[in-house]
Amino acid sequence: MKHLFLFAVLAASVGWAQTMADWSAANRDTLDKLRAEVPALAQEGRSAFERLTAAVKPDYKTDRLDSIRLAEMTRYVLAHRDYQKPYADVLAAAALKSTNADVTCIFLDQLRWCGYVEQEAQLKPLLQHHDRSVQEIAAVTLAAIRGDVRKYENMVEAKPLTEKELLAVKKQLQSADLVVVKHAARDLVQTAPLWLVADMQLAFASDDGARIALFRDVGKSIQQPDVLKSACAEKFDTYTLAGKTAALELLAARRVDVGVELALPLLDTPNKGLQRAAFRMLRACGGLPEADKLLPYLADADAESAFVEIAKRHPEAEETFVRLFKEKKIKAMVAIRIGPGLLKPVSDAMRSPDSEVAADVIRAMSKINSPQMTEILLKFALTAAEDVRLQTLSVRGVVQRMREAKPEERKAMKQMWQELDKSKLTDANHQVLEDCLK
Repeated sequence: MKHLFLFAVLAASVGWAQTMADWSAANRDTLDKLRAEVPALAQEGRSAFERLTAAVKPDYKTDRLDSIRLAEMTRYVLAHRDYQKPYADVLAAAALKSTNADVTCIFLDQLRWCGYVEQEAQLKPLLQHHDRSVQEIAAVTLAAIRGDVRKYENMVEAKPLTEKELLAVKKQLQSADLVVVKHAARDLVQTAPLWLVADMQLAFASDDGARIALFRDVGKSIQQPDVLKSACAEKFDTYTLAGKTAALELLAARRVDVGVELALPLLDTPNKGLQRAAFRMLRACGGLPEADKLLPYLADADAESAFVEIAKRHPEAEETFVRLFKEKKIKAMVAIRIGPGLLKPVSDAMRSPDSEVAADVIRAMSKINSPQMTEILLKFALTAAEDVRLQTLSVRGVVQRMREAKPEERKAMKQMWQELDKSKLTDANHQVLEDCLK
């Protein structure tokens, strides 16, 4: 998950013409600091979650850092499920309490990722909300929670408009009031999405960041790929950098593959936000030829994620990715992320004559919260006496993993530690593991 839909919603804040991707690239230290704060906030629990939701303001007036904190908390909770229920409970309460439709939608969108089944009855009343946008995102959220899109996809029925009404609605798209534009665009999405194309093209060709973001976000509800192709691809070369970024983000979100050919020439663009959108387009729709083109860019996190997702979609090409790992064209972390089929060649590389290759594998395994990785690291540490540096790296990896291990995993590792031969460990490493696994 590296960014969540919340970023797209809040990117339309007045005056926020800079995309979230651009901001993240230019403010990496600030973003890293915010992410480092999240675990402590999660441990604080309900009071911290309530502060996060209270910081979300109507009319796009939420402070940028507060919006990022909320999105980062959702991302953190997805990886640390012990916090899911209390966090989701606070989000649901905030969504039901809010009197502003846009704020309610923001909370519902977070629940789309971390809500749980028992919240269905609590959230169902939002399907009858007076604001159509809330009805729509509530249906999507409930579908995500239940894992049954069909149950809710027809809950909110479109009201047919006459041609006269359509012309009146389309005229509203030119309004300087973006709230008016948003509601008009949503009406057209449901009744006559083709009528949106020209205005989307005009927005993407402009420098109006808020209008660009609005049409991008509304466009995510368009179900017809041909409409999206027309809006995003037909005049792509005429769009501004922000417009191209939004068009690619929209095509990626709806998985419209015409975006792949638009993205490929942009892999070398100096604009980081546009480059990131190109990588994410390939992540959504790229194939094996695109994976090959991503190899020179794997130092970039979004390029790496795109490469991994493409590889996962093509299990028949597993041997190709094993070869790329053995040829040192992809790092251990990338290979592990691709899937279990690459775990054996990766773990075998821990005994590579090239100590840097072995160290890369150990460092990668140390970052993955998996009992299987912890077991591999421990067993390797006990047999790596010929290279004290690698033994020490493995020991550190075990200690790192044990800090985040669940009780049952800690119990299993303690049992294994008691049973295995420890004679090849240095005294220092033996003591570290003894203290960690006693």
